[in-house]
Amino acid sequence: YRFYNQRILYPFGYGLSYNEWNISFISYTSLNLVLKVSNLGIVMSRSSQSILIFLKPPPSSHNEGYPIKYLINFFKITLSSGTSQLVTFQLKHKDFILYNSKLQPVILPFHYTLIYGPNETKDCVSIQPPT
Repeated sequence: YRFYNQRILYPFGYGLSYNEWNISFISYTSLNLVLKVSNLGIVMSRSSQSILIFLKPPPSSHNEGYPIKYLINFFKITLSSGTSQLVTFQLKHKDFILYNSKLQPVILPFHYTLIYGPNETKDCVSIQPPT
């Protein structure tokens, strides 16, 4: 997606799940993202769901050729219907590194948007990169 700016018909992670899932933001502290994942489905007694974590740099960076968003982590969880589990993702300093047109590593000192869920169009929260 680095230079693609058209409407995306099927976002990364798009797929079919027979059960309904809820993914809730719990906290973000010291590079740790905590999410509560709940299997709300009644169709299957046990089901799996992928959780994708994307970082979206500040909008001003898009003009400089940086990606609009990029995948930094993912996790697959299997839960029985009606159950929930807390999932912790540990972000790393390197997750915030972007590469400019000269292939030099850069960390932009602005707020990033952290996107989480079964695909790239789901919920998000604004976070500050590590110093």
